[in-house]
Amino acid sequence: MQNKQIIDKTMSISAANWWGSGLALGATCILFLLFKAVWQDTRLNFSLQTALIGAILLVISIVVHELIHGIGYWLGGANWSEIKFGFKKATPYAHCTIPLKLAGYRWAVALPGLILGVGPTLIAFWTGSYPLFVYATVMLISAAGDLLILWLLRDAPPTALVFDHPSAVGCELHIGKAI
Repeated sequence: MQNKQIIDKTMSISAANWWGSGLALGATCILFLLFKAVWQDTRLNFSLQTALIGAILLVISIVVHELIHGIGYWLGGANWSEIKFGFKKATPYAHCTIPLKLAGYRWAVALPGLILGVGPTLIAFWTGSYPLFVYATVMLISAAGDLLILWLLRDAPPTALVFDHPSAVGCELHIGKAI
């Protein structure tokens, strides 16, 4: 007899894009207004060289974002052979092919936003570096989907096993045991 419950904690990519865009726009406005209140001069010296460096840094950071997810999955108990990296519709992804404990999965999802977004944001507010602030804001925007996944998991029981969904945004929770 099975005493196991499977709970779907996913959303479509289009729904995630819609919610993520709204979240990103709201957060960007709030962060910009706060930064402007603390550091009045928020001019960015823009040049072709600045734009090129920014574009290169963005591409590298997107790859690093996914690598950090992979490291989180690994720290959560997966072997490197159980972590897949790739692209879906020109969007890079990291996918864990085995179930993880809820706490490990949450950390794997949260780490890129914390390391590439929150950390640089705090440093930018402390130093007044507007270029770093812009970078950090872009990295926070890129973590909006991750934040949505954490929101989907807000009421998950701590004993749940989490199966990363291979094609949708989110995961499945497996609760209970086979008897």
